[in-house]
Amino acid sequence: MRGITFNGKHSYWDWGLMLTKPPKISSPEPKTHYVDIPGAHGAMDLTEALTGKVQFHNRKIELEFIDAMADREDWSAIYSDILSELHGQVAEISLDDDPQHYYKGRVTVGDPERINGKAVTLKMTAEVEPFKRTYEGTGVL
Repeated sequence: MRGITFNGKHSYWDWGLMLTKPPKISSPEPKTHYVDIPGAHGAMDLTEALTGKVQFHNRKIELEFIDAMADREDWSAIYSDILSELHGQVAEISLDDDPQHYYKGRVTVGDPERINGKAVTLKMTAEVEPFKRTYEGTGVL
């Protein structure tokens, strides 16, 4: 895997950013609801009482990139473009090794860090919906 596509812009092909390691994608945590009944053993599980099925919290995606074109003079312009395109924005996020699916959520772009005075690393996180989506519109865990 080389990169990630955000709203049609590819991290490698558009900005020269290559993933340093596979994305860390948390599994969606179930939303549970227990009610303690006085005088009874345990608690009553009302997790599925309202909808008949388990609901889930959002997921978190953590991404770490390195500038594949190390020591570029135009890095500040590229970083500005990344910030204006992604930081604080809702994006469709598609992984190179799973191009039929995408996650949808709000992206946060971190501050760039220089390694050995040359290469730049950049971390991004995204708070995304619990289900990844297919481009045909169905959700899958």
